Amino acid sequence: MFVAPVQKIQLNTTTKQLHSAVTYGRRFFAVKSSIYGFHNYDPTAAKIFKFPHSGFPEKLNGEMKIIPLNKEWDKPTSLLVESVIPKGDFLESDTHYFCGGLPALMQAARKIEEIAQISSGERVIYVNDGKIPKTLQSGHQAHVHPSEWSSDDCSTINLIKTMLRGMGILFTQNPTNLSNYSYLHFPFSYSDFAKDPLGNTRLYLNFFGERIRQNLKQVNGVSDDDHRLCRLVTESLEYHKELSKKIEKQQGNPSFLECGRAYWSPDVKAMKKKQATWKELGIDCEFMTESEIMQETLLKKNSGLHVLRIVKDGKFFPETPQRIVKYLEDNYPNFTHYIASTEKLCLNKQNGSPVSINERLTDGRTQEISIKTFFGSLGHNQVFRDHSSDKALKPVWPEVPVTGNSTVWRCSIDVKEFEQRFGIIPLTKEDLAKCVNQLLPLANLSNLHVTLWDGEIIYDKVVFNLRASQGANFNSLVADKDDLRNMWENLDRYFIGDLEIVSAASCSKKTYISNVPEHVELSSNPQRPTTFLHGLSGIGYSVSAASLPTIKERAPKG
Repeated sequence: MFVAPVQKIQLNTTTKQLHSAVTYGRRFFAVKSSIYGFHNYDPTAAKIFKFPHSGFPEKLNGEMKIIPLNKEWDKPTSLLVESVIPKGDFLESDTHYFCGGLPALMQAARKIEEIAQISSGERVIYVNDGKIPKTLQSGHQAHVHPSEWSSDDCSTINLIKTMLRGMGILFTQNPTNLSNYSYLHFPFSYSDFAKDPLGNTRLYLNFFGERIRQNLKQVNGVSDDDHRLCRLVTESLEYHKELSKKIEKQQGNPSFLECGRAYWSPDVKAMKKKQATWKELGIDCEFMTESEIMQETLLKKNSGLHVLRIVKDGKFFPETPQRIVKYLEDNYPNFTHYIASTEKLCLNKQNGSPVSINERLTDGRTQEISIKTFFGSLGHNQVFRDHSSDKALKPVWPEVPVTGNSTVWRCSIDVKEFEQRFGIIPLTKEDLAKCVNQLLPLANLSNLHVTLWDGEIIYDKVVFNLRASQGANFNSLVADKDDLRNMWENLDRYFIGDLEIVSAASCSKKTYISNVPEHVELSSNPQRPTTFLHGLSGIGYSVSAASLPTIKERAPKG
């Protein structure tokens, strides 16, 4: 892991007390949390940092809230893939096995629906390790967008500048400069580089080589990979939308909301370029009017922002996986979900088709299950292949961590001011629930994502819970603290209400050079696939429900 050098700029913020809120230009600052809390935040700590005096209850009615606010991280585990010769009495199983996060759950959902349509007696098992994912603090927006290679932050010039900053040759950026801040960082340590000079050189050469490949293959600023990624997300969100309708009908709450998404920046030229890129990919977007911004966002009036609405985007909820699992359990008797750690996957030595899976249950017992097909999307947990001729296990695919800050915030607005802004007088709980659904998730050109979680009326205040994330610290498990400072400044300058940071933590995503989702197929038997999906990098929720044929298809020739 690389360690960032000592930064050369000093943030002149220790005397600035961020304590009052902006509402209709009446006051200057939205963030009321003391800046001293920011200075005490340590992104290198392997835990969620809860800011003091946040006033956010960790328990509701005696039960722990679904988003943890003060927790040590669970260490990643590993899955061993081993080739075996099936025993003579081996019988083919009727069990389809899925393990991992939301992408695995959505493939299980597609499979159980397929089985139900043909009235098959085959079973679907969905297993996860039960660990609370760090990503619950992330924005979890549903967004159709191209790969990061089309962004200015990944331009050749900015990549060179980013490399020089990481090496300490150029000064680091000022995170309070909201018009010219890049979320991408290459933290660099000469001592760590010397430990594996060949591997590290190869990593960065491949990264810059991919930039060159993208330059050669792009047409009007987008590549085949961009089109493929958009197809994946579009198909996925359509599936989520239909499934969510069924879930809301039975449970009263949706698992996904296609409400659109707002993208903002004070730089109108950059926003028009972003609009042109999305239009090239067939993504429906339009600039919002001042009136629409007031009714559909928590952005300030007359803030100088240019805001695009991406029509088909939306948001997921912290409870989304649980709601989907409950729906499948209630409607499909052949579907089973339980908590276990998958430890070993045995494959047929001749064709790579799955034979069995070894699990460790929550009570410590182990069990082996014969399976027909396998699908895994394991997030941080690594997958290793056992080569008997080698002493060391080797990963099935290469990957690199990219880490940002994931946070939870509270936003309080006076009821009277809220009623005035949204024209809802008097405000009721029912009105607020409708308003929560119409308030768009937000993002900006610096990779800041802010998603409204829920809202409630507390005395004379309307209180919202927000999830926000930002940053891409390449090849590091530690977030760059400047990204949180930039987030802080953006919320302070552009949002209404009294904002208070509740918790923050480093949150890593695993990806590789292409920076788009990739699949690995280990079986040569199409009827008994052994499939892994990886490299989801921050777009895992959005692509989670794409069908396997679409996931596996190659990008069309340009």
